[in-house]
Amino acid sequence: MINWTKIGIGFLILAIIGLITAIVLSLKKKVNKIPKYTFSPEQEKFLSILHPSVENRFRELTHKMQQKGWEVIFTSSYRTFAHQARLYAENNQNAKAGRSRHNYGFAIDINLRKDGVQLRKASSKAKWEATGIPQMARQLGFTWGGDFPNYHDPVHFAINQPSIDDLYQKAIAQFGANPEQIKGNQVNL
Repeated sequence: MINWTKIGIGFLILAIIGLITAIVLSLKKKVNKIPKYTFSPEQEKFLSILHPSVENRFRELTHKMQQKGWEVIFTSSYRTFAHQARLYAENNQNAKAGRSRHNYGFAIDINLRKDGVQLRKASSKAKWEATGIPQMARQLGFTWGGDFPNYHDPVHFAINQPSIDDLYQKAIAQFGANPEQIKGNQVNL
């Protein structure tokens, strides 16, 4: 006599194994789709210290800038709270410690160079816009410092989620209130 219950259980087990295999293969494909870009050791120094949750997005942005023929020269990426406090003391238009996206590895500052032209912080918004870089960055979900209403900062590119308040609260909860102890680019999200 045929035991239909055992046959049904056997098919169920095979279906579960097939589903698990499909999920594993799908995840493997997604992991392999993360592009591997090649950057100079100097660029890697700035990219590798960004928050891990956004590092690949900045790598993609940098790669796309380079594809447009621009040399990307990093001037800043992750900054400690102490470094940010020094910048604020030098110029109170800079963000206070813990209030900059740089403090969490969610921002970069760059200069661009191409065909003898170099764009820096002092370069006009119009010159930056003419490169197409700010528009491309916006399309990729970045904010551009050239759009700041009261502060000209065209070298600045950032990711604005989560909010700065959320990042700050998470940093304090994880590392305590001593700015010297906070590692913003390691905040658990």
